Amino acid sequence: MHFPYLPVIQIGPRSRKIFVPMELLTVAAKPQKVKRELDESQKAKLIRGAAMEPKLRKERIELILNDQDLDN
Repeated sequence: MHFPYLPVIQIGPRSRKIFVPMELLTVAAKPQKVKRELDESQKAKLIRGAAMEPKLRKERIELILNDQDLDN
């Protein structure tokens, strides 16, 4: 493992508790489409997360990247 400090990702059904290190995953060229609509709480969470000034969003992303120390 090159990045043991990165979080693990839960895959499969929640009942199975399967966790995989993030560095072992790849993003599919054609991601699976979600066929159901988001419920109200999911919509609200999405909107709250996206509703910020671009400058603030950039600063938060930079903070996260700096904290991860991905150069090592």
